[in-house]
Amino acid sequence: MLARATNQQNVQQPHSLSVAVVGGGAAGLAAALELRRAGHAPTVFEQLANIGGVWDYTEEVEDDPLGRGQRHVHGSMYAQLRTNLPREVMGFQSFPFDTAWRGSKDSRQFCEHAEVQRYLEAFAEEFQLLQHVRFSTTVQHVAPVDAAAANGSSGGSGSAPAEWLRWRVTSQPAADGQAAASSGSSSSSEVFDAVVVCNGHYSRPRLPQLPGQDVFPGVQMHSHNYRRPDGFVGQTVLLVGASSSGVDIAEELAAAGAKVILCARVWENPLTGEVVDAGSRTLASASSAAAAAAAEGKGGGSAGGVPAGAVAALPAGIRKAANLAELHADGSVTLEDGTRIADIDCIMYCTGYHYSFPFLDGIVSVEDNRVGPLYQHVFPPAAAPTLSFVGLPWKVVPFPQFELQSRWIAQVLAGRAQLPSEQEMEAHTAQFYASLEAAGVPTRYTHRMSGALQWEYDRWLAQQCGDAALPGFAWREALYNACGMSRKLHGAGYRDARLPAAAEAEAEAREEAAHLRQQQAAAVAAAR
Repeated sequence: MLARATNQQNVQQPHSLSVAVVGGGAAGLAAALELRRAGHAPTVFEQLANIGGVWDYTEEVEDDPLGRGQRHVHGSMYAQLRTNLPREVMGFQSFPFDTAWRGSKDSRQFCEHAEVQRYLEAFAEEFQLLQHVRFSTTVQHVAPVDAAAANGSSGGSGSAPAEWLRWRVTSQPAADGQAAASSGSSSSSEVFDAVVVCNGHYSRPRLPQLPGQDVFPGVQMHSHNYRRPDGFVGQTVLLVGASSSGVDIAEELAAAGAKVILCARVWENPLTGEVVDAGSRTLASASSAAAAAAAEGKGGGSAGGVPAGAVAALPAGIRKAANLAELHADGSVTLEDGTRIADIDCIMYCTGYHYSFPFLDGIVSVEDNRVGPLYQHVFPPAAAPTLSFVGLPWKVVPFPQFELQSRWIAQVLAGRAQLPSEQEMEAHTAQFYASLEAAGVPTRYTHRMSGALQWEYDRWLAQQCGDAALPGFAWREALYNACGMSRKLHGAGYRDARLPAAAEAEAEAREEAAHLRQQQAAAVAAAR
């Protein structure tokens, strides 16, 4: 359920705030741009030495294949990954993802992950965002400060209303993406008028708890630590989870010569919401986003955050199977339908990721992957508007949604858009949670958006920002749906089947960017 539009009238002098942005991936870059456009001063804290977040590919893996060790690697990208969305849909509204920008090297509609990283770097260069980024810096702690403490500290612009919370951000130099506490590096503390959290949610593996995991003699790993198929040639690999990463990795392993068993609780096409069982019998439709969410299988989203589509037709070498139920000391496994399979060399869990905010002690809770309470997946009512989150929804087209969420946050912080009262936001959030429970949607799917739900949400965000006239949603939605249909028709080859109306989509994207830039220029001129 979406709340009423915020009241954007009766706004006086705009606020210009200092804002800490946690994370320099696509969400953090979008936040930095929109904050600066609204007159704020963003500072982006990025623990790695480069922008890009999950798209900044690394060959490194963690010391524990299940992701439970001491060394944490942020990246979850595998070497041969290509986007599972057409590039035109993926692009930011203000910077088309075609091939016209400097540095583009892969012209395919479903391009390699390195092309996405180059695109993000070009986006940052186009809008001169790197000047706002502090690289190799880990945020250790974010805490509210009272007015007296804030006024006596460095940082903060002082133009925010006195009743708004301000925030002390403690950070530390990082080495290889890790906090450098062991090296004796000193921490620094600064006060900011607001904090926007953009640290992503594809780096902390989520694992099922199953009988026999402690006695199984074969390899167990999470897809977070998968990079290449070479080491699996000739092995029998059982993958748990048939969403984007599960299907992609299954196809990649089978092509390399592994015997692959792909397990899932339910088989579905998340792009359309249609759910099919192993016999392709239709179980549900996209008419209810809540019903589709409730029926979803165990598998988590890919780094791109977009589902792979129907998996009814898989390549040779991949066996569809019921979900994994138990592991055994003799190297066999038992499935939920009672089938027992012997001689499994490796079990790979493609079961998604946890939301994690270790620097936000007690400010928000994460219970069964619900970050809350949050109004519209963005603002915690008790800390709004000066604490916000970008990029929590999944099964979405991520980059344009990052932009819209960031624009809404920036406008609210500037005083050009108004939030409901704390009590109204709390009531709305409680009603939303109650509606999910009534529909039978598991708590862990609170931030899941599929089918029409994401487009409804994006349009609502645009309305809050005064961007209702932007032309981009219709063509994005149409091309997104065409991608889902192509996946059904072409199976594993859908990335090489060019979608219809691609040229028209590129033209629409350029028109959208020009419209937005004109709108922004007019807003800047009016503010002078």
